[in-house]
Amino acid sequence: MEPVFESPRRLREVMGEIFEKVAPVRSLAWTGERLTSETGGQVEIEHLHRYFFARSLCRGLDVLDIASGEGYGAALLAQVARQVVGVEISAEAVAHAQAAYHRPNLRYQQGDARRIPLPDASVDVVVSFETIEHFDEHEIFMKEVGRVLRPDGYLIISSPERDNYSPAGAAPNPHHVRELTRNEFDDILRRSFKHVTLYAQRALLGAALIPETGTAEATPFLTFERRSEVLFEGSSGLPRAPYLVAVASHVARPACQGSLYVETSGVEGIFSSALAARQQMAALSGRVAEGEEHARQIQSALDQAGAEIAQLQSQLQLARSQAAGYERELGACFQLLQAEKEAHSLGIRKVQDEGARRVRQLAEAISRTDAEIAQLARVLDEEREAHERTRAALAESDARVQAIWGSASWRITAPMRFVLRRVPGLHRALTLPRRAARRLLRPQPPEAGRAHPSAAGAAANPAAPAGDWGRDSGGRPVAFRLEYLPGTRDVADALPRQPGKEKMICFTHVVPFPRTAGNEYRIHNMLKYLADSGRDILLVLCPLAGEAIDQESARLLASVYPGMIICGRDGLLRHNLEDGEVVLGQLAGRIVRDAEALLRGASQSTPLPAKLADLQRSFCPDVLVELLLHLDGAIRPSVVLAEYIFMNRALPLLGTDAVKIVDTLDAFSSKSELVERFGVSDGLSLTDEEEASLLSQADIAIAIQEREADIFRKIGARCDIVTVGVDFAVRDTVPAVTEPSLLLVGSGNAMNVQGLRDFLQLCWPLVRDALPEAQLRIVGSVGAQVGYAPPGVQVLGRVDDLGAEYDRARVIINPIVAGTGLKIKTVEALSHLRPVVCWPAGADGLGGVALEQCHVVGDWSAFARQVVQILQDDGLASAPLNAQAELRAYFDAKVVYAPLLEALERQS
Repeated sequence: MEPVFESPRRLREVMGEIFEKVAPVRSLAWTGERLTSETGGQVEIEHLHRYFFARSLCRGLDVLDIASGEGYGAALLAQVARQVVGVEISAEAVAHAQAAYHRPNLRYQQGDARRIPLPDASVDVVVSFETIEHFDEHEIFMKEVGRVLRPDGYLIISSPERDNYSPAGAAPNPHHVRELTRNEFDDILRRSFKHVTLYAQRALLGAALIPETGTAEATPFLTFERRSEVLFEGSSGLPRAPYLVAVASHVARPACQGSLYVETSGVEGIFSSALAARQQMAALSGRVAEGEEHARQIQSALDQAGAEIAQLQSQLQLARSQAAGYERELGACFQLLQAEKEAHSLGIRKVQDEGARRVRQLAEAISRTDAEIAQLARVLDEEREAHERTRAALAESDARVQAIWGSASWRITAPMRFVLRRVPGLHRALTLPRRAARRLLRPQPPEAGRAHPSAAGAAANPAAPAGDWGRDSGGRPVAFRLEYLPGTRDVADALPRQPGKEKMICFTHVVPFPRTAGNEYRIHNMLKYLADSGRDILLVLCPLAGEAIDQESARLLASVYPGMIICGRDGLLRHNLEDGEVVLGQLAGRIVRDAEALLRGASQSTPLPAKLADLQRSFCPDVLVELLLHLDGAIRPSVVLAEYIFMNRALPLLGTDAVKIVDTLDAFSSKSELVERFGVSDGLSLTDEEEASLLSQADIAIAIQEREADIFRKIGARCDIVTVGVDFAVRDTVPAVTEPSLLLVGSGNAMNVQGLRDFLQLCWPLVRDALPEAQLRIVGSVGAQVGYAPPGVQVLGRVDDLGAEYDRARVIINPIVAGTGLKIKTVEALSHLRPVVCWPAGADGLGGVALEQCHVVGDWSAFARQVVQILQDDGLASAPLNAQAELRAYFDAKVVYAPLLEALERQS
């Protein structure tokens, strides 16, 4: 029987229009920015559906497909249109489309949607799918579309609906610059077109029930969606649609009832596969049960065999033990026979002479041992007598101190002591009896050259390292050497000399002068204020490994800090102390001890995890611990200050009469949450327990901002926690700047580098599009780390006069997106009376008038808009100058450091 063929007209009546999507021989590589022919699944369905919908509206018309991408959509439109032009910004995509899709009424050319390369009123339809979210200049785009459309033409456009496409918490699309909500999309279209019809689009799997044409009145389209196994949702229209499609025109058009894309190519296969999978799973479950029973039987047999093997192994071990015993007996017999043979060969006398000689040697050794035991007994008796004398002296001193404190004269003189505490120079004299008592009662640090009790413990402990001496990188013992290094010039910001005043030791790995980075500003400014307040500051510097201080820099430091010691890891002590021979002379030639052994002997020291102990050792090496122990006994400071929490390794060994402070500068337990989640790590993050343990070794912990003080309290730090920021001298006035100039100042740390790279890639092009004459100057080492400079950007590196750079800038940017601590470069910019544009992290820790001068943004598009607005608005640019008095009060040193002075008063 021959087949019956339907006529073409009958096929169209039954099947509808059949058309082909041409597949190119070679697909354009998938980058995530535009659809290519090698892409499938939901993304392909969404894109094809939009083009099929547009195809039905373009018959016999002149069409522009803007942002045509790979070209497949323009090729579909050309099947029904009179002429189609595909315009695409990517030259690679245009070349691919020209090679892949050929029709006489189709052409492709390179161009920008914001500057369409077509004459006015040249097309009937503009098709723009997934284009508008890739740039920010929406009004310009709408004007260009209106320019190329004929008066009765219309626009078919789509855009992702931001609330459904990018809900809160979802990862953003890195190729989208600005996504729109439904209302924003509708508003933009209605500002340019009189008539706008919106359609919602959403890919789905299910069934469609749509009224036939002419058989149903116009009623709302109903949708039903399964939300769980037992719950279903009925809606009017299409809920939660991630995409919007619009038809916009100046003249009224017949309404379109929408469109449905049916994807059946794999649906039956999916359901069939699922049914087959369930049947196969049921069969496999039975086989698994059988396998488990078989496995249990095998396991039982294995257990029985294992027991037999264990018994055989026990018998084998017994046999081996017996054989070894026989071998030992045979060996002993052989040695005995050999000895008898040698005795006979040498003669009985020689054997007797040798025995007598050995007896004499043993007698001499016993005699020497008896003498050594007697000597040790005498030494032990002497030590016991000395111990008893020390205990008696301590008891007598304690009784005297208690008698003084309990006397009537002590109570009567209480008002006098209150007055003396307020008189400069007398408070220390008043506290000397109490400190003397505390000094007598506290355990003294071990002296160099004499065995420390912990040394004996280490020797008795096989796990302890051999020896208590510090060693250099080559394993050789480190001995101290002294070098006098006086200052050579006057420096305006130098600390004053305060001989005879209350002594304070500050030890750090950071070189605080000249000030280029934020932590350097913080350390120097605080020490300067404390010195101006009447304290004799001794700065002890111990740079990290590989960061040696050259001689010129050391002389500059000696000119700035009247009391300074640079502690080299090789034992070299460079200092500018006029009484250096008195203070440091005893250290010359002294061997550095193993600080870990000393810490093990300190009863107040809690062992740290190995990783944290190694981290502390890298910041505070044995040579620095030895120096601080010596200085603690030599100058008896009233305060010791460790800069950064990793420097407080020596605190458990220092005396109890000094107030111990750690200046944190960062909350390292929050780094994993605030910094490392952005892919940046410096290896210094701590757990809550680790940071709390280190903070509790101090009497006072300084947080640089209140949020970090709250963190320290929440993790359970057992110390007095105060918040102390950074003081800055706010300028009286600054010159007005009319040029569109930006300034970025930053060091080369990882977060600064990442922030600058993102700014140059995602934000700077938007600023330059709005203001082509805008210029950005980059100061500090951050520019060299980025490694490139786009048009309009100058990388200056370090400069001698930073104030001159602030003078020529109209706005300051701080593009760091995350971090801990206080962003001191933001504070510095405000002290120069310039507005700052930043992410929330750039203003973290600021409040009041300081925060008001920071323009905090949440995305790069807003960042660019805020920069451009300040460059164009004189009122915004001069706002910090108008708030000069309030900023000066906010950053005043007396206000900033008052919490620290109050904490010191509490401790005294």
